[in-house]
Amino acid sequence: MIKVLIDQNIPLLADLLADHCKVEVVNGRDLLNSYLVDTCADALIVRSVTKVNENLLKNTSIKFIGTATAGIDHIDTDYLKSQNKSFASAPGSNANSVAEYVVSSILKWSTENSIDLTKTSVGIVGFGHVGSLVGYYCNKLGIKIIVNDPPLLENNYIFPDYVKHSDLNDLLANCEIITNHVPLSYGEKYKTHQLIGEREFEIIKPESLFIHASRGGVVDEKHLLKRFNQRDLTYVVDVFENEPDISKEIVENAMIATPHIAGYSFEGKRRGALMMAKALSEKFDLNIDYSLIINEISLGNNKIEYSDHVKLYKILDDSRKLMDTFNDLKETLEFSNPQKSITFDLLRKNYFECKETLHT
Repeated sequence: MIKVLIDQNIPLLADLLADHCKVEVVNGRDLLNSYLVDTCADALIVRSVTKVNENLLKNTSIKFIGTATAGIDHIDTDYLKSQNKSFASAPGSNANSVAEYVVSSILKWSTENSIDLTKTSVGIVGFGHVGSLVGYYCNKLGIKIIVNDPPLLENNYIFPDYVKHSDLNDLLANCEIITNHVPLSYGEKYKTHQLIGEREFEIIKPESLFIHASRGGVVDEKHLLKRFNQRDLTYVVDVFENEPDISKEIVENAMIATPHIAGYSFEGKRRGALMMAKALSEKFDLNIDYSLIINEISLGNNKIEYSDHVKLYKILDDSRKLMDTFNDLKETLEFSNPQKSITFDLLRKNYFECKETLHT
């Protein structure tokens, strides 16, 4: 029987595998190479807090690594390939949750500032799993949509008819709302590390809303603050450059700041767990009954009224409780490290499992 180590914040997966594997639940941020060597585990299932690389895996018996997250910048995939280790991620598992977070932020901004969203444009940087859902919901809200996604464009992707593709500069200069949903990449062709930096923040039009819920390194926080200090930019931030050691100034000046929980929903976590179970089953030829997780994933409410923006904002605000989480995060800013970092992780871990409201 194979042995599997599973991050403690992945729901139901340990229960699902109990009859098929030796399962051990672990704290993902504290994992050490020596521990993996001693446990002789065959598989490791993590979340984004675990850096999976040679330092962690050298001389271990791990044959399969899975991450129950859409992003994979915490995984050294080149090393895994060089060692012939199998890998699986969970693309799209939390996409609806992140899109809902973005919509809630837009509605808070428009409601509190009496902005008619039907007279605004949203610029979506990255039109993958999350970005396309953001576009879908923004279209229902009556917002004009401009997209920038060079890889999709070069691969002849057919964008929805309600979307206009544009270059990044044009998007930044002409949209009142900007949100980015790209992976963190250091590659030369499609580099996204500090994609939004000094020059880009200078281009953004006055009185705009900037939403950052992709990966911390995509945005240069120093220049985000510089533009904010000109008093003509509102921003929302869920991800940070140096998590869990986050910038006090970034948090204090945000309309909303949260501890990397945009993708944390009841359904999103279970979709990620389900994708890990299926990947393990395929790798090790396990006959797993997935109903324990499938039965918990909500089919959602398709009766949402998108035309009443104020009412919809109140529904999402009650569901997500983002301002409560923001206030909790602000209370940690006076802590010194390592207590501040520890508390950041605790806020992520203890963020309540909200039920998703919006569904396609």
